[in-house]
Amino acid sequence: LTVREHLYFYGRLKGLSKLQAQYEIDKYIKALELLDKADVRSSSLSGGMKRKLCVGIALCAGSRVVLCDEPTSGMDPAARRALWDLLIAEKTRRTMILSTHFMDEADMLGDRIAIMADGKLKAVGSSFFLKKKYGVGYRLICVKRSECDVERVTELLRKHIPFIQVESNVGSELSYLLQEEHSRGFQTLLEDLEKHGEELKICDFGISLTTLEEVFMKVGSDSTGAPQIGEEASLHSLHSYSTSTDQESRTTIDDYELLEGSRLFFYQIWALFLKKVYQTYRNWFLLVVQVLIPVLFVAVTIAVVRNWGGSGNMPPRAIGLRFYNPSVTLIQMEPEDQIGSLQERILDNYMRLFRSMPSIPLRGEEWMEDTFLQFANANLMLVNRQFIVGAGILNNNLTAWFNNEALHSPPAALQMMHNALLKTFTESPGFNISLTNSPLPYTDETRLQLMRTFNNLGFQLAYYTGFAMSFVVGFYVIFYIRERVTKAKLLQLVSGVNRLTYWFTGFIWDYLTYAFVCIFIIITVAIFQEPGFSTGGEVFRLYSVFLFVGVPALPLTYIVTLYYNVAPAAFIRISVAYIVTGTALFIFVYLLGTDMFELEELSEVLSNVFLIFPHFALCDAIVNLSHMSVTIDTCDAVRPPGVTPLPICDEGLHYYQWERPGIGRHLFYCLTMTVVYFVILFVLDFKVLKLIVQKVREWYHRKHYKTNTESGSAEIDSDVLRENERIAAMSVDERTRTNLVAHEMTKYYNRFLAVNQLSVGINSSECFGLLGANGAGKTTTFKMLSGDETISFGDAWIKGHSLKSELKKVHQHIGYCPQFDALIEDLTGRETLKLFSLLRGVPRFNIPFVSMHLAREFGFEKHLDKQVKAYSGGNKRKLSTALAMLGNPSVVYLDEPTSGMDPGAKRNLWNGVCRVRDSGKTIVLTSHSMEECEALCTRLAIMVNGEFKCIGSTQHLKNKFSQGFVLTIKAKRVDSGGKGKESDTLDLQNIKDHIVTQFPDSHLKEEYQDLLTYYIRSNSMKWSQVFGVMERAKQQLNIEDYSIGQTSL
Repeated sequence: LTVREHLYFYGRLKGLSKLQAQYEIDKYIKALELLDKADVRSSSLSGGMKRKLCVGIALCAGSRVVLCDEPTSGMDPAARRALWDLLIAEKTRRTMILSTHFMDEADMLGDRIAIMADGKLKAVGSSFFLKKKYGVGYRLICVKRSECDVERVTELLRKHIPFIQVESNVGSELSYLLQEEHSRGFQTLLEDLEKHGEELKICDFGISLTTLEEVFMKVGSDSTGAPQIGEEASLHSLHSYSTSTDQESRTTIDDYELLEGSRLFFYQIWALFLKKVYQTYRNWFLLVVQVLIPVLFVAVTIAVVRNWGGSGNMPPRAIGLRFYNPSVTLIQMEPEDQIGSLQERILDNYMRLFRSMPSIPLRGEEWMEDTFLQFANANLMLVNRQFIVGAGILNNNLTAWFNNEALHSPPAALQMMHNALLKTFTESPGFNISLTNSPLPYTDETRLQLMRTFNNLGFQLAYYTGFAMSFVVGFYVIFYIRERVTKAKLLQLVSGVNRLTYWFTGFIWDYLTYAFVCIFIIITVAIFQEPGFSTGGEVFRLYSVFLFVGVPALPLTYIVTLYYNVAPAAFIRISVAYIVTGTALFIFVYLLGTDMFELEELSEVLSNVFLIFPHFALCDAIVNLSHMSVTIDTCDAVRPPGVTPLPICDEGLHYYQWERPGIGRHLFYCLTMTVVYFVILFVLDFKVLKLIVQKVREWYHRKHYKTNTESGSAEIDSDVLRENERIAAMSVDERTRTNLVAHEMTKYYNRFLAVNQLSVGINSSECFGLLGANGAGKTTTFKMLSGDETISFGDAWIKGHSLKSELKKVHQHIGYCPQFDALIEDLTGRETLKLFSLLRGVPRFNIPFVSMHLAREFGFEKHLDKQVKAYSGGNKRKLSTALAMLGNPSVVYLDEPTSGMDPGAKRNLWNGVCRVRDSGKTIVLTSHSMEECEALCTRLAIMVNGEFKCIGSTQHLKNKFSQGFVLTIKAKRVDSGGKGKESDTLDLQNIKDHIVTQFPDSHLKEEYQDLLTYYIRSNSMKWSQVFGVMERAKQQLNIEDYSIGQTSL
């Protein structure tokens, strides 16, 4: 539906009239800023717009209670603000319940805020109340260099505040809590820090008041180590919990050698089989359906064909007057006084026969023909229906009359007369003559002709099994499409699986399940014991046909999986395609071969062509089997003397011969097509053609590209230039020592330049951040570095292995956590870790330790044995990140690892990533959360339109691109009934005036509801002065809280 239709539909559902619904639609389309998208189908909206539409649907028709579950996830900051405005405006006359992971959102929108953990309510109240109750006053955040000595910093601070403790030490951030009661001494403390900053190796510091995020961390985070005692337990436990087992397991974790060579290969095969086994086991219902469909089809077919009577010889038929419908029998006799005694006895016995007959005897003395014609003139139709036989019993002769219209009437008439005579001469009623007509057996020619009709079992069985097998084979698309679309397949390839291994293990397992399904079909056929499908040999031949057809059918199905993204749609389409190429073509060819059309040569040619379709081969082979069994039976039958066998019998028939009706050619075609389909599959899956086209394109664009590079080097930032020169000058030896090097890496999509000449070198123990708006080329860069996309120009090396030529080696050194969770839904967390450990070549007995260690490190230990589909978004991200760390890769790529996590889990993941970084790995990170980059990255680069605009450490960038402070002020909300608005604006105005007088060169960056953000461009003012001014202002004006910090990323 379009946006407009959605709103109309839900509006009407909620009971609006047409007119009201139209009004609502216009109102919300305007409010949601979807005017230009009003008539666009929802499937083509971006994620953020879909969220907006969902909120609109919830709000329309004035719903009294509105529940919003993370309404702004996946929106960029501007859209998020717009939605906040809408929710605030719509708040009147409704109750809204909102869940969110963004603390600023809760702070902004929530009149009352509740924090939950482990299914219990931990705290509830206005944001001001929560901050007062759980707040810790001020927070001093220092940005330290790597060589900073934390102890010395703490000593300096203790001069001013005696009992100060380090609150957290994550990445390059060091933070302290400053209690409110000491706030008088802060100014001197800050001055002190400013003086000694350099020698303490502290680049910078900032101060903020308690934010809601800290309250959450304290009250609601589920990732705390020990249960906290009372509210006094500070955040301390959060960051520094590391149990003794952690230290012990750390030793066993890193001390294993990854397997190489053939053992690794066997591990991978084992892992892939395990995956298929788990998938089949968890989806046992699919297998049951796969078995039931063909079994039902076959059983019903055979039952129906049985009722039709088969193509055996004609049955014998009993003949007599009693087998006809009720009739009238005319009897002519001599007048009473002239009849002879013998004739009288005969007549008497004749009349007795009617006791058991459905017929009425009419006696008369007129001449038979006259009587008959009399009746015929009166009603010919009736006579032809009811007069079947007659008798004339006269003194000089006996006549049996019959009506030629009725079938078999002459013998019936004779039989009546003979029976009367028999009873007369034996003088006993116990004897009688019965009459049966047994047709001659068919001649050989007729039998073979009957094989061509539609009502024999061979044809019907072929038709319906072809139909059923279309669905059976169709089911195999489902898992492959799911794996490809969720990127799980890519993750397996990055973990070191070869595409050949991936497809062949899949093929073998699918083939086994397919053979298993076919066994049931064969059992069903065997139970019915129909001729042609009854003996062991015949049943086995039928099974062999099924097995041979499965071999090309599976790779053909795999080819389809590369081009569909929705599994159910693909299943239906491929099943229909198989029905068309199998059963439909089969009937067409079969019809051409019947007597109706007499186009046997054409039918022969076409059937040879269509054998490339596995399902056609199946149908055709079943019919041929049935033909062959009839032909062989005919040839082996006992013949009456003088009847010569057919010429076809002299050829020495056997079932697997090449000529019809043998099935040799079908099996040969099946094997040939398997090879063809697998070749096609690999050509498509390895994107061979794409690569060739690309090489040609590159060669063609190269001249054009060279001129491009020279013109484009005008406005390059000095740091970026320095990095480019450093990489260009690198020797091969240095390259091998550096974990990751990219040199002038470029990517074209056709003419579109997505990534333009990136050069960067990243050493071990470094975390490199890639920042940029959506569409800046971050994900493309990632895809190139993980080997998912080819590099158009330039090259990249990981530990000296080129991404262009040695992908296999590269994959052993990298871990990859994609932007969206590439997990296999049917496995549990533990199984997923086991699968990827095996693919990486982690020795078998280490796997349980490694899995446990990672689960503990990233905090999803208690969910290990749940199926992945039951994981929450945040836990899926944790599992994905853990997978990236398996097998000690030298370079780990994390693409937005913390999207959708709550603050506590986020911090926990950051700690994990920091520990990994400090253990000597290189981490490449992209993220939309700037604080994440500040916490983790040692260097970062900002990308715009596919090129780096700046590169360096966070601090370096801040010093280079900004001077001054950011001051964020949140005014108190006053609930003063009706005149709320005016007094609010008055308060805000007072605050603004005060700021302008105190800081003349301040600039109001943004004003949003009661949140003011100022940018103070002042090099003259010291930190301590700004702090002093704000403390005084807080006492006089209506300020709820404020924070002073450096300009953030």
